[in-house]
Amino acid sequence: MNTRRTLPRSVRRVIWAGVLGNSLELYDFALYGFFAAIIAGQFFPDHDPHAALLATFGIFAAGFLVRPLGALLFGRIGDRYGRKRALEVSILLMTIPTAVMGLLPTYAVIGLMAPVILLTLRILQGLSVAGELVGSYTYLMEHAPPGQKSYVASWSVVGAFAGKILAIVFAAGLALLLTPTQLELWGWRIPFLVGLSFAFSAYRLRKKVSETPAFEDMAKTRTDTHPPLIRTVREQFWPMLFAVGCIVGLTTTIYQVFVFLPVFLVRELSVTYTFASISNFIALTLGMIAMPIGALIADTVGGRRVLFVGAAS
Repeated sequence: MNTRRTLPRSVRRVIWAGVLGNSLELYDFALYGFFAAIIAGQFFPDHDPHAALLATFGIFAAGFLVRPLGALLFGRIGDRYGRKRALEVSILLMTIPTAVMGLLPTYAVIGLMAPVILLTLRILQGLSVAGELVGSYTYLMEHAPPGQKSYVASWSVVGAFAGKILAIVFAAGLALLLTPTQLELWGWRIPFLVGLSFAFSAYRLRKKVSETPAFEDMAKTRTDTHPPLIRTVREQFWPMLFAVGCIVGLTTTIYQVFVFLPVFLVRELSVTYTFASISNFIALTLGMIAMPIGALIADTVGGRRVLFVGAAS
């Protein structure tokens, strides 16, 4: 079956907007992980490199700690003001902290304020990514034709992987073009600043796409804009717990392999940035190709079966 031909033109445009926005958001978010070894030396005292690296990853983890709050916040915005509006806000909330990060003075210049500001920026990015992931899944799925919801929604994950690949390409390219000293002094800032122009392009594209039919129908008929959280948890506890378990397992594996491992290779095994980036690029590309294939299978045999097979493997 040629899936592309069976999708209406309007849905294909929506997919493109979702992929582009999601890829650029994850590009911004992943840059921090790829340059964690350099950031550790720039924003923390260098008397103990291992402690500095741990502190750098501690700030990286802070972005994950606020994700549940970000999911609730942007879920509320999406239900109250529209899925489209939530995605517009999330991409701006990622873009501005990323640009500031590219211009942020180091520990040697402003002292302890450098890691404090860095932590604040990562928290804002964590809120944004949560809103982007939740919002893009919902937005794409609500635009999908019957029988193709998994396939259409899977392109959100394809966009996330593409964003990480784009970050790798920039990191590897800079490592080839610049000396290690240049990369540490100023070169690592370039991808953060370049992402600013990309993100605004994605924002303009999202302004042009339509709201989901499901939200428009809900807006016409609702009397209560959002059910209380406690009642939602009580009524949907087991499905929510199952979904959380799936995401925890997936996210833990992804960031161990694609974020921590490259830094470990560079810092502990003296592997070059170029080699670590190429290996990461290959793994991410294979994962990106597998996403829509798995989604097509899920639309055929059921999502639960695909999830169990994926977890077992």
